[in-house]
Amino acid sequence: MKRICIVIFLIIILISGCARTPKEVINIEPISKEELEKERLFNEAKNYINTKRDDQDIYWGEGIANIGDDLGEAKLLAKDRALKELSRQIEVTVKIDITKTLTGTSVSTGKEYSEKIEDEISKKIKIYTNQIITNTKEKFFTDFPKTGTMTYFVYISKKDYEEKVQRDLLTKKAMIRTGIQNGNTEFMNHNYLIAIGNWIKAKEYTNNFFGQLPLQDDLDNNGIPKEINAYLYGKLNNFFGNTSLTCLYDEIFYDAQGELTQKPVILAHYISDIGEKHPLEKLPLKAEFIQGTGIIQGNMQSETYGQAELPISQVDPTYKITSIHIEIDKQRIPGIDLFSLPPMPSILIELKKIKTVALSISFFNDEEIIEPGDLKNTVKSILLNSGLSVLSVLITGNNVNQDDIQAVNNTNADYLLFINAHTGIISNVGGYENMFTTTCSGVVSLHKLPQGNMISSENIDVSTGFGVSSIIAGWDAFGKLKEIFISNTRKIIGSM
Repeated sequence: MKRICIVIFLIIILISGCARTPKEVINIEPISKEELEKERLFNEAKNYINTKRDDQDIYWGEGIANIGDDLGEAKLLAKDRALKELSRQIEVTVKIDITKTLTGTSVSTGKEYSEKIEDEISKKIKIYTNQIITNTKEKFFTDFPKTGTMTYFVYISKKDYEEKVQRDLLTKKAMIRTGIQNGNTEFMNHNYLIAIGNWIKAKEYTNNFFGQLPLQDDLDNNGIPKEINAYLYGKLNNFFGNTSLTCLYDEIFYDAQGELTQKPVILAHYISDIGEKHPLEKLPLKAEFIQGTGIIQGNMQSETYGQAELPISQVDPTYKITSIHIEIDKQRIPGIDLFSLPPMPSILIELKKIKTVALSISFFNDEEIIEPGDLKNTVKSILLNSGLSVLSVLITGNNVNQDDIQAVNNTNADYLLFINAHTGIISNVGGYENMFTTTCSGVVSLHKLPQGNMISSENIDVSTGFGVSSIIAGWDAFGKLKEIFISNTRKIIGSM
């Protein structure tokens, strides 16, 4: 019983002691709204950036800068770093796409280029990259990834890149390929100048889009890429190298006035690999005097059958030979100077001056100076039939002097043919007042101009004529000598 009381006593003491011990208080400080907002923004930034980093459909760049005392400056610095990181990604991709475009393949070949070409590629990469990064989407976060820092995140979708870069490269290359293929088609249809225009347009596109880069493409659809600049050069070099210019006439002459017997006609043809000649229509030509001078009015251009008449109106007749150089006029083929081509096809034609005779026929009958028409026409016909040109002059003396030679030289003639007849003493017959008699004699002489040296001379024997007047008597005497004048003229012309 005693033991039970002790146990109860101890329990009471224990319970009493516990009841008197004070309770322990835990103080939990409340979180402010600012801290909650800061934590939310941090998590938002973290989730945003991690999500974008894992996005396989974008190219991105991230930049971090300390905020310091200037939030605006930190923002600019972080953005600049983000754009530089994005640019590095874009540049790698652009280089791959440019290389694939240049090589004409669907995969990057890893081809190495010269330092000059690499510089050109780098310039193109910069151009495309700068275009791309001007249209980025962007977002910035303060106090991330830690307090006092700023993070700037920029990105562009790969789809946007493909539209702006890949599609642009493919479109430009397609324009070049189309120009070449159109040129090839027109060439096969013998529309040669149209073909050249298309090839030149393709060259302009190549220069404007790709500069001096060695652009290649499968132009013949045989799976073998060809260097486009070399291909176009070969096309034009082949065309001009197989273009022929000829003159329709073997010989062309002009007279002492510089008038042509016929105008030169140039024939332009393209000669195919199998020797077929195809006329070249609308081929621009130009002419230049090499020897002599003259007047050329307007431009030359070949017509439907490749013919082009030289628009020459006159040449300088003081030259015995006039040489004219005719070639394709490159200045009238826009864009042809983009190619360093060999000299253009050309032809040298020679115009020859017809030997020209200044013909002076005079008959001094009493006190009259007459040009006998019948004799003049007959002699002129003899000269023309001998292949000579004739112009008329009149020497009013019975002999040729130096003043006469100087005057005739102004006509640009090569020879002077002097035919002179004159009457002698006139008298009455048998004392009749209405019956007259007189004599007639003359000379035929040929002089070489411009010096005036006499080449040949024939004196005409005296004849006697009669008539009811002195004039009629003179004509009667002259008529008896007409055939002698003609025969002597033939003889002298033969000495030319």
